[in-house]
Amino acid sequence: MNFSHSLQKIPFVRFLIPLIAGIMLNTFGSDLESCPLFFVLAALLSAFGFLTKKQSLAFRFRWTFGLGTTFFFFALGMFLSSNKQNSLKIPSANDNHEQLFLAEIIENPQERANSIQCLVTLSYLDENKTEIKRDSKPVKAILYIRKDSASAKLQYGNTLLISHNFASHAKTLNPEEFNYEEYLHKKGISTSIYISPGKWQLLFSQNKFSLFNKAQQIQLKLMSVYRDFGITGEEFAVLSALTLGNKEYIDEDLRSSYSATGATHILAVSGMHVGVVCFVFKFILGFFFKGNRFLFLKPAILISALWGYAFITGLSPSVVRATVMFSFVSVGMLLQRKSLIYNTISASAFLMLLYNPFYLFDVGFQLSYVAVLFIVFFQPHIYRLFHFNNLIADKTWNLFAVSIAAQLGTFPFAVYYFHQFPNYFWLSGFVVIPAAAVIIYLSIALFALSWFPFLGNILAFMLNWVLKIMNFTIRLIEELPFAQFREICFEPYDLFFIYASLLLLAFYLTFKHYRYAALFIGCLLIYFSADTVDYYLKTNRKMFIVYNIPNVSAVNKIENGKNLLYYQGDFQEVQKRSGNFWIKNRAPKPELITDSYFTIGSKKAFVLTDNFYKKYQTNSPLSIDFLILSNNVPYTISELCGIFRFETLIVDSSNSYYQTKKWKEQCREMNTACYVVKEQGAYLFNAPS
Repeated sequence: MNFSHSLQKIPFVRFLIPLIAGIMLNTFGSDLESCPLFFVLAALLSAFGFLTKKQSLAFRFRWTFGLGTTFFFFALGMFLSSNKQNSLKIPSANDNHEQLFLAEIIENPQERANSIQCLVTLSYLDENKTEIKRDSKPVKAILYIRKDSASAKLQYGNTLLISHNFASHAKTLNPEEFNYEEYLHKKGISTSIYISPGKWQLLFSQNKFSLFNKAQQIQLKLMSVYRDFGITGEEFAVLSALTLGNKEYIDEDLRSSYSATGATHILAVSGMHVGVVCFVFKFILGFFFKGNRFLFLKPAILISALWGYAFITGLSPSVVRATVMFSFVSVGMLLQRKSLIYNTISASAFLMLLYNPFYLFDVGFQLSYVAVLFIVFFQPHIYRLFHFNNLIADKTWNLFAVSIAAQLGTFPFAVYYFHQFPNYFWLSGFVVIPAAAVIIYLSIALFALSWFPFLGNILAFMLNWVLKIMNFTIRLIEELPFAQFREICFEPYDLFFIYASLLLLAFYLTFKHYRYAALFIGCLLIYFSADTVDYYLKTNRKMFIVYNIPNVSAVNKIENGKNLLYYQGDFQEVQKRSGNFWIKNRAPKPELITDSYFTIGSKKAFVLTDNFYKKYQTNSPLSIDFLILSNNVPYTISELCGIFRFETLIVDSSNSYYQTKKWKEQCREMNTACYVVKEQGAYLFNAPS
């Protein structure tokens, strides 16, 4: 068996790979100019075999149809990605005036600490402010409306009139900082807006049917069943997330415990959850539909039940993936055709990306697919490494093999996004996987028997204790020494080389050809060499950075493996916004300094924070390379030029809007260059090594 022969059995893989390539190319590089060319090439190559009259020539060039199909799906990926990006653009005027928008609430509002969060569709009003602008399309947005008696009454279907200026939006302007706007875009949401009182008013309420809203209402009703039977606190939070996909009640401490032990996946409804629900419904339907009398009805009910569950849990990518896969398997059983698992997995991913190409960049989508692929392929190979005659030992080893296979697939993405690795993932897996299955079974039974208080109380009691034991065990594992590695630097090239190595290992295990083993070893050697070079270059860098953190003065010097930080303000906020930058540059935890003067290579920097130099008069100004103005220091630019001789003037983000504006005007009058961190982003200087 060779590679091309194997690929013919899984046609959706051949469609999926160029589709993904097209989406990625359009997102990270190319525009749509080359897209028509690929469509034309696809048409010409696909038609070549049909237009050729000579059979021998047609057979000889039969590969052109496959190549044409590849070009078609590549161009389709580019087109879908571009179309999705265009649909997220916010219409805005060229001036700085506020504009009026209609905002229709499309999900039940959620209460936050100081605001009411609403998912809405925004429609831009025309110049007359009387109707929706014809050439603009509605976009999704998240409104954070300050909490008061009026906003607390908002509900699904309400239409609001809001006033907002999108030109005033602050952007993520620190290197490696989490980009919330980009995150929202990947979720199909254009932006988030904070609305203060006086900037919105309720126009009208509208009770219209929505499948998503109905599913949300069912979810809330099912959650009320848990509460009615006395399940509260952390147990309720985990139960709501595990069975219904609602993570609203999980606090940061509990989430951190599950993350540290590698058990976070259990809090997201995924393939395992859908599989258990599928098994339960198949078992129940088996009593009602026996034989071939209702051949089509049984799979139709089963598929409807699975999609109903997917809607109730919020249609996360992992749930959709599992539901699509189980739907394909059910149809295959109906047609009495055995589906190839890899083709089924590829088909589900293909359909999801056709619907929303930005699913490709969703962390849940990525982790879900690599986990199921690695379990399907690597788990049998790992399981065959050891053989146990004892049934309990054999089942335990089988569960352990599943956990190792899943972790093998997900750890590169997990480390890349979260910069940590749970060392006891295998131990938590022994607890959470069986416990989660029991919890789902008990939850289904509780919903079914909630009409009978006596039985419901027994089930709720059992459910509560299983959850308590699971949470306690997770916390216990978290306290073990060396529970996780933290602050791991992981770059895109790390992802590429590790997954390329694992793919070559899979080829070797499948085809048993030594060239794949040689390529596997070669790929690992290149990876370790590249990582060594990267480590050397980053630990020998000399740089300094002035961060863009509202109302905070933060200047960071990283030189020869040392990380020095001067700051005035909220240190927690500095850590939050600069932590990724430190990890990416392999910098240690910062050493806090109080001296506002420091050198970077041959350059000198000084943070001016007070009026000490006001009385300083000299014919020989102090020579400085970077002068950083902080905390609204009471100097004019003319005074500063008399005191200091500087190359670069930097206004950090601790200064007020009024003071910054005044300095900018003075710099313009004196023809002096001025770098404003609030507007231009963090100032980063790399000194030559």
